[in-house]
Amino acid sequence: MGSTPRAEWSSGTRVFLDRLIRLMTRRSFVAFVTLLLALTSCDLTTGDPKPEKPAPRRGGTITVAITEPSTLDPSKGADRNPEASFSVGPGLLIVAQICDPLVAVDPDTGEIEGLAAESWSYSEDVKKVTFKLRQGVKFHNGRDVTAEDYVFSISRFVHKDSGSSRRYWFQNVVGYQQAVDGTAPTISGVRALDPLTLEIELTEPFAELPAILSHPAAGSALPKEEVDKGAESFAANPVCTGPYALREPRTAGAPITLKRAEGYSLEHPFLAGEGAGYADEMVFTLAPSLDDGYKLLDDGTADVAEVPLNEQLNNARRVDGRLSSGPNGHVAYVGFPVTKEPYTKPDARKAFALALDRKEIIEDLLAGSRLMPKGFLPASAGPASSSVCEETMPPTSRPEGAKAAFSAAALDPAAVKPMIHFNNGASGHGLWLTKVMEKWEAHLGVDATLVPHEEELLRYLDFLAEGRQDGPFRLAWSVEYPSPEALLGSIFRGGSLDNFSGYASPEFDGILNQARAATDAEERVGFYVQAADLLCRDLPALVMWFGASHVAFSSRVVAAGEDRLDIFGYPRLRELGERS
Repeated sequence: MGSTPRAEWSSGTRVFLDRLIRLMTRRSFVAFVTLLLALTSCDLTTGDPKPEKPAPRRGGTITVAITEPSTLDPSKGADRNPEASFSVGPGLLIVAQICDPLVAVDPDTGEIEGLAAESWSYSEDVKKVTFKLRQGVKFHNGRDVTAEDYVFSISRFVHKDSGSSRRYWFQNVVGYQQAVDGTAPTISGVRALDPLTLEIELTEPFAELPAILSHPAAGSALPKEEVDKGAESFAANPVCTGPYALREPRTAGAPITLKRAEGYSLEHPFLAGEGAGYADEMVFTLAPSLDDGYKLLDDGTADVAEVPLNEQLNNARRVDGRLSSGPNGHVAYVGFPVTKEPYTKPDARKAFALALDRKEIIEDLLAGSRLMPKGFLPASAGPASSSVCEETMPPTSRPEGAKAAFSAAALDPAAVKPMIHFNNGASGHGLWLTKVMEKWEAHLGVDATLVPHEEELLRYLDFLAEGRQDGPFRLAWSVEYPSPEALLGSIFRGGSLDNFSGYASPEFDGILNQARAATDAEERVGFYVQAADLLCRDLPALVMWFGASHVAFSSRVVAAGEDRLDIFGYPRLRELGERS
């Protein structure tokens, strides 16, 4: 095969080559040569070159339609508003542009590397993680960032008065509860050993801590002197370390404009342009609803808008190049109370799984607006999401297999009467659960009943926590940082407050503990895959679908990379710019 001039390579090829060059510093040279040979033998062609993809120009403005953010306070950026645009929430979308966390995430794979942290290391017992900070990282006010700023910021994230609803991410840090209760000003386990060395002490081995610190809300440094000016003042004009800053303090109801921040020096290892952003300005214009925001894009007023899950989604699909869809970390599932008959029997749970037709629900009832899960972990969980449940959670019904599993469980269909619990009937949960019920009745011969709970979500969760569910129950979870721990350790580990199925497997917990103590990233992924595979066998829950973000883009803008969304459903605004 002949060679192709570099100038004729696709932009995707160039981006990939740039990443391969970076991989030389992280992988063996042999791996680099293998990948390069694969690239030159398969991706490059001797025929007519593909049309060059337009590149974003540096400068100019991109406009994003959003609903009103509940806050721009970075510490609360992980808090979700169910009525907000973008699955991540519009506040977090903005925070992600103005803050750079300790750790960078590959938007394609979920792998992590240092960002504000140059490196990190583990103690022998994996109960201490030490981060070496990059020198010269500056806040928007010009001051250098030090380790003490992370002590302050992480403590603020968990504090009872100023913290986030996601404070539990740090629950295994020494001194967590005292900071939550407000009896200590900072978390005692988070310490500055010197101006550029941060140490975090844990109550148990937990090698996935850096993944949590890749989240913009949990892992970004905030300057205490700016926060001390007042919570409302800081939320209106947050000062952080990212490539953008507010042009002027936020006014409720008015557009929010970000400008380039002076003195930005970090180099994101995974983003085109090293994460510095292509646009000089980002304008977030406010719309009353997702429908109104999408109309702004149709009118030419906005460049980026989330698409509502109605006819507008079909409209966006019809316009070439407009729509990008991808996973957002949301996991919808039906859990089993595994301590109650007949759900104590793995074969019974397998029978319910094989009787389902998730493909019909996703494609027909939900118009293809969600993603078919292959296992328990969505893409946002990182490399371990490769685990699949081919035999126990197929996309379509396997009636004969379902009947055989029911028979193996020695169950009389006439005696099995599943009570299917769900909350908020107005949300449409009852519609797709009706399809679940119909398949169970048709393929297993059981007599099922839907049991709606119309009280608020917290009361429904109390109902589940008290163990009053006498049958399958609907629930959902979000994987918001790139680790299987964000799901496996929360809803399936024995003793977890969010483990509403009652699943208690010493084997599963043991594998999780091995993963948590593994300091080698590849070894850790291997353990998490084993844990997810065990769930495929035991089936304490059935994953119905993975959530998807659907974001539309105007023809005026173009992305530097092949993908315009990351694995969390964010539009990759830093890689977006006006068409050159």
